[in-house]
Amino acid sequence: MDSELKETISLYKTACCLKNLPRQGWIQEGALAAEADSVAGHSFCVTLIAFMIAQVLKNRGMRSTLIEYWRLQLFMIFRSVQQVR
Repeated sequence: MDSELKETISLYKTACCLKNLPRQGWIQEGALAAEADSVAGHSFCVTLIAFMIAQVLKNRGMRSTLIEYWRLQLFMIFRSVQQVR
């Protein structure tokens, strides 16, 4: 197996852990792990909100490229992976 494929599989395995990882801010504030939302759930909601805001701005005539919207989406998705590593 080549190194690029190994890295891709490693990232996938890391991302899969996010669905079972409670957000640490809630835990630090005294919430039980069962009460805290997961990192994956939070990431999904944040990504969805970012997408919706980008669409509103686009519809209001904001001059931005599709690439910038995709960069925003990717940032919102991958920013949470650091919490596992």
